[in-house]
Amino acid sequence: MHMEAILTLTAALGEIAEKFLPSRHTITFTCPPHLLGVVTPPRPAGDVLPEWYRKMPAVDPEIVSIESTGVTLKRCMPFLDALNAGWILSLPAEVHFEISDDGQTVRDKHNMPFNLVESHVGYQTKGSHWGETPPLKFINPWTITTPAGWSTLFVPLLNREREYFEVASGLVDTDRYPHPVNFPFFMLPAARGKLFALKKGTPLVQMIPVRRDSFRADIRSATADEMLAADRTSLKMSAEPSWYRKRVRQR
Repeated sequence: MHMEAILTLTAALGEIAEKFLPSRHTITFTCPPHLLGVVTPPRPAGDVLPEWYRKMPAVDPEIVSIESTGVTLKRCMPFLDALNAGWILSLPAEVHFEISDDGQTVRDKHNMPFNLVESHVGYQTKGSHWGETPPLKFINPWTITTPAGWSTLFVPLLNREREYFEVASGLVDTDRYPHPVNFPFFMLPAARGKLFALKKGTPLVQMIPVRRDSFRADIRSATADEMLAADRTSLKMSAEPSWYRKRVRQR
């Protein structure tokens, strides 16, 4: 069977499964009972799209011409799917920060009965690309539980602006770790010398469930069938600008 036919069949089977088979996977978020309804709950990443993205037109009418479709970033499905991937964990309550001494001193204040921000020891990140920036940690009240064989990848917000801080990425086996995962973070240069508040619900980290599996890399030259499939794909995208969105993308 040609590579193109295999790809077409795989996409068709995926669409059928999506329509008729119920999801076998549930990700569970739990918090202490007295905090439910008080702290910000996890939200699907697609519900927390940046305002600039919501306002961006899919087509720029000033660019549209016989030579150009005027299509903007909003029509880029891989960009959108990165925005939509997984869930967003947000700040449980408002926190005020004061950053002084060229970023070396960080003070925080909030009104919650438990810590929302803690400090790491500076030597733990010495020599990293964060330099001398003090390592901090957001305290997360939510325990994340994934099905057996699934971990959770915690990453900085994808395709979103990071103004004052950035979390460090981490991969946690959340099917075997019944405990909240906290988020190490670093203040960015824009925060230095500032007094500011991060409001309740400020997005902190994007979390994406990933299945633990092993892969073997197959690194070689493309076969004639694979080259033909790539050439035909290019032709299809040229003939139908929305081909990827309509024929390839899986919601």
